[in-house]
Amino acid sequence: MEITGVITAEAAKLMEEVKDYCGSDTVLSVTCTTPAEYMGAGELGKRLAAYKRQLEVERKAAKEPILSAGKDVDNTFAEVQKRVLDALAPISLARREYEVEAEKIRAEEQRKLDEKARIERERLEREAQVQREKEEAAERAAQEARIAAEQEQDAKKKAALEAEARRKEGVAARAAEKAEVGQQIAEQVIAPVVENDAAKTAGVSTRKAWKLKEITDKKAAIEYFLQRGDLEYIDLNTAHLNKLAKMKEEENCVPGVTFHNDAIVAYRG
Repeated sequence: MEITGVITAEAAKLMEEVKDYCGSDTVLSVTCTTPAEYMGAGELGKRLAAYKRQLEVERKAAKEPILSAGKDVDNTFAEVQKRVLDALAPISLARREYEVEAEKIRAEEQRKLDEKARIERERLEREAQVQREKEEAAERAAQEARIAAEQEQDAKKKAALEAEARRKEGVAARAAEKAEVGQQIAEQVIAPVVENDAAKTAGVSTRKAWKLKEITDKKAAIEYFLQRGDLEYIDLNTAHLNKLAKMKEEENCVPGVTFHNDAIVAYRG
């Protein structure tokens, strides 16, 4: 890597001196077999340590203008980036408000369709119940006719009673079939799912971020958690409650505590 202009002549000279010294026989052939050699090794160590300190001073001096320039670059870009974030904030807020309103409209429309489906299911279930009652009545009548036929001695009357019993059994079977079909149809009556009409924009997404909004009644909240055995939350720690908010995704699911969806809008340019 080319660093000409960054390393001063004095620093370059120092580095060459250090490289030569570290590769010299004086350093490479050190032995400690005598008191004199032992003392000499100490002097060599001190000189090498001094070189190390000098190199560190020069290294920091060489980097200082680069680091300072880097900070200037960061600050310059940060100022413009902040303008981008400031410009994005009201746009994201406006989109979020629209999405919230669109969701309210969707939820209300879904409620109406669910209610309509419920009424239709109940109507079909009532009709199925009427058919079941007809089935039961026809079965009773068929049973009575069958018993009467068994007890009748006159052949003609016996045959007529048996025919009546078969007819009633047929009525019961048809009523049972209608009841079964009606119940199946009732169970299949489900409201269509209403989609949020907030149009999807390629490269833009909104992520849920349920969080604690405020604690309005500490006593009520603690009593609620104690009754449920949710001891993890009785300290009303914000981090714990934020975790609960993500699981529940409801504003008022805990007495004395309010959660909210602080949705995050992400843009991919």
